[in-house]
Amino acid sequence: MSKILIVEDELLVAKDIQQAIERFGHGPVMIASNGLQAIEISKEFLPHLILMDIRLGGNFDGTETARLIQKSMNMPIIYLTAFSDQETIEKAKMTNPYGYIMKPFDDKILESTIQIALHKHQTEKKLKHYYSQTLNVINFIDEAIISVDKKGTITSWNNAISKKTGIHNKDIFSKNIFKDEFPKNISPWISMLKNTLLNCSAITEEFEVRDSVDEKRTIEAQTSLLKEKEIEGAVLIGRDITETRKLCREIVHGFIYLSCEELIDEPITLFNEFTKKGYSGMYVSRETPEKQMLAENAKIRLMKHTQGMKGQIDSNEIFNDIFEFIECTDKPIVLLNRLDYITAVLGFHNLLTRLYMLNDLIRGTECIIIVHMHPKCFLERELAMFKEEFRMLPKNQKESTLLEEKMIQILHHISAKNTRHSAVKFKSISNEFRLSRITTKNWLEKLKSKGLIFIEKRGRAKHVMLTEKGREIVHL
Repeated sequence: MSKILIVEDELLVAKDIQQAIERFGHGPVMIASNGLQAIEISKEFLPHLILMDIRLGGNFDGTETARLIQKSMNMPIIYLTAFSDQETIEKAKMTNPYGYIMKPFDDKILESTIQIALHKHQTEKKLKHYYSQTLNVINFIDEAIISVDKKGTITSWNNAISKKTGIHNKDIFSKNIFKDEFPKNISPWISMLKNTLLNCSAITEEFEVRDSVDEKRTIEAQTSLLKEKEIEGAVLIGRDITETRKLCREIVHGFIYLSCEELIDEPITLFNEFTKKGYSGMYVSRETPEKQMLAENAKIRLMKHTQGMKGQIDSNEIFNDIFEFIECTDKPIVLLNRLDYITAVLGFHNLLTRLYMLNDLIRGTECIIIVHMHPKCFLERELAMFKEEFRMLPKNQKESTLLEEKMIQILHHISAKNTRHSAVKFKSISNEFRLSRITTKNWLEKLKSKGLIFIEKRGRAKHVMLTEKGREIVHL
């Protein structure tokens, strides 16, 4: 059932069309006899479709009425007319109608045109929603993204690059990288896109630029071609690695470093950076990492369950594999994740002994070991012993601030869903913000510990709602 508005100045014709539409199963149906009346009814009635006579009496003809309605409302319009001259058709085309029916017409033509228009409009709404979600994700992520079409016209410029350069989307959107001039601080970005289109090949480069506050930043960027049957354009993704490089310079090889954070994002970033600098990486964890998280050349060693012992993992074999990897590899770096699993099997003191052995093995070598441990899985005295015996991984203060910004974004996402009287599933948050299941869980636990959300289990799924405190933060 679809609400339909008929705009027709001949009442008998309008009544005939109304009866036909009701026979098709649509309704309610309203009638307006002039443009002004159609605009007022549209605001109150909010029809799913408008059938508009082009030659209306009154102040506005059909095309002008359609233009005024479309200014404030997104409604599909089908024109009804007895005129097929080129001038009328061209005028109608300017308002992007969903159909054009010549009078007189039979019911079959009217019914099929209405069905196609309604279906097309629904499809377009879904595509717009998908595009809006994609745009939100692009604007939310930390990487700078620029895309151009095949002629070099800029088609997207996300928030991250606006923050890095001080140049906003509205000031640069639709400019052409081959024809227009650009500020000096974005010339390396533009140059990469030019070369990608001219040479029809992807590029990876590292360059230094001045940001919006005139600080020198190191950018790692790569481009790729957008193509279906032929090249449609190019996209550049750039990552600010300035802080990561600073942290790498603080890390001395031949030592074990501890990360006592809930999230593993920073240890993985440093691990990847060292693999780019010629280190051979080994990643040890309970879960398989997301494909885009780790460097391609990293060796992955998953903790396996011991046969016949439910819940037990092969902790002895894990350490044997780490020892072998270190001894047989030049410049090794090992990231040991989910230490709580190994502790549950070995016990705290046995684990500490194994780490001492590793520490002795790598002393004076080019090996680096990063051990990530979730602080909630260990007693305070155990954490204190770890911190006393081993070095702490340097922290990226800017990343910590960014994390809080992301959490606020998640709160806004939950709030928007809650406003529509629905709780938010974990999966919805993972998809919206491109997070792994583990990262989503960790962030939501952190928000819960601050009293900003509560998590409710419904069957097998977990749902999230804002607390009163959470709603206050969203509306600050």
